[in-house]
Amino acid sequence: MATIEHVQRVDDEIALMVVLVKRHSLEAAKTVKLEGRPNDPFARLAKEKELPLDKEFLNGLLTNPARFAGAAKQQTVAFLESAVAPILKKYKSLLGETSSTITV
Repeated sequence: MATIEHVQRVDDEIALMVVLVKRHSLEAAKTVKLEGRPNDPFARLAKEKELPLDKEFLNGLLTNPARFAGAAKQQTVAFLESAVAPILKKYKSLLGETSSTITV
């Protein structure tokens, strides 16, 4: 059974990992934006002595990006049903009535 001390230690380790990931992600983004260099947060994290993960493990996380989507699919469907569908229904008679082109 986990003790309070064990739980606190795990919480502290998770908090440290969050700080390290955020710091390296921000630094990597900065070098991409300001210096035009490649985005390399995993390479940075792999060099971090306080984070016991290597580059191969980190790159392996990207083999299934869906695991990071969380409830995005369900939230999108709920938004479309609750916010978009009523507007489309309200203006149904206007759909397809314009010849406008949107250019981005």
